[in-house]
Amino acid sequence: LPTTFIFFTDCSKVGCQKDWVEFQRSCYLFSSSKLDWTTSESNCVSMGSHLVVINSADEQNFIVRNRKEFFWIGLSDIIVEGQWSWVDGSPYNLLFWSPGEPNDAPQGEDCAMLDYQKATGSLTATWNDAPCSRQFKWICE
Repeated sequence: LPTTFIFFTDCSKVGCQKDWVEFQRSCYLFSSSKLDWTTSESNCVSMGSHLVVINSADEQNFIVRNRKEFFWIGLSDIIVEGQWSWVDGSPYNLLFWSPGEPNDAPQGEDCAMLDYQKATGSLTATWNDAPCSRQFKWICE
C-alpha cells in the first residue's frame, strides 16, 4: 500500500523579515530616515504593508518605548476634513490624541504622528495632527 505523508507548517511562526521587529503577531519596521506622510505610506505599501495602525495602548507604548522621536502613523483626515481614518480601513475607535488635538492649527494639519513630548498618563506618547508635508520618521506594520 502506498503511504502518504502530509506536513503542516505553522506560518504564524515564520517571524519577521530582517530589520523588522515583532510584537503581538505583527511586524514593524522603524525607519531611520525622515519623509513626508504620503511618501512614508508609499514606502510601506511598496513593502507589502502600511503605516502603522494602532489598535491598543500596549501597541502604542511598544512602538515608542525607548524611542524619543516623532513618527508618522497611518491615520489622516486627508479625504474629508475632520473624518479621521486608518490607511487600511480599520475601525477608528481608539483615540490617543494629545489634549486639544486634533486641532488643524494653524491650518492643513491632516496627518497624524506620535508625539512623545505630549505624553500623558500611562501612555509614552500621544497623537498630534501635523501638516502631511512635514518630515518625520515613519513606522510600517
